[in-house]
Amino acid sequence: MKIELEIPDKFLDDVTVRVFAGIQMVAYQSPGNKKWYIKTENCQQCGKCCTHLGPTNTWITNTQSIDGRCKFLTDLPDGRRLCGLGISRPFGCAVTTDMHEENPNCPVYYREV
Repeated sequence: MKIELEIPDKFLDDVTVRVFAGIQMVAYQSPGNKKWYIKTENCQQCGKCCTHLGPTNTWITNTQSIDGRCKFLTDLPDGRRLCGLGISRPFGCAVTTDMHEENPNCPVYYREV
C-alpha cells in the first residue's frame, strides 16, 4: 500500500508525525528529521512491552502492578498477551510501547525508509 501526504515542513519541525493502523502505530517521523521509520512487522502480541514498566513510567497512570507488569495485560491460552483495555488504552501506551527506541523490550523494530 502506498499513502502520500503533503505536510508543511514548518509543522514537521515541531511535532512527531505518527501513522496508525487501528490501535497499532505503523510509521513515524520525528521532529526535524526528514526520514520516516516503518514498522518491520505486525505486533506479535507477546506482551513484553507491558511487562517492564518501571516506577518512572508516568505515561501509563495508575496501571502498573508491583512486579512492573501492567495490570491490564491479559494472558490468553495460546500464549499471546493482550491489553485488557483494547481500543480504550491510553495513547501513551500505543506510542511508547511501539517505538523500539523508547522500549527495547519490544521485539518488533522500525526501519528507516
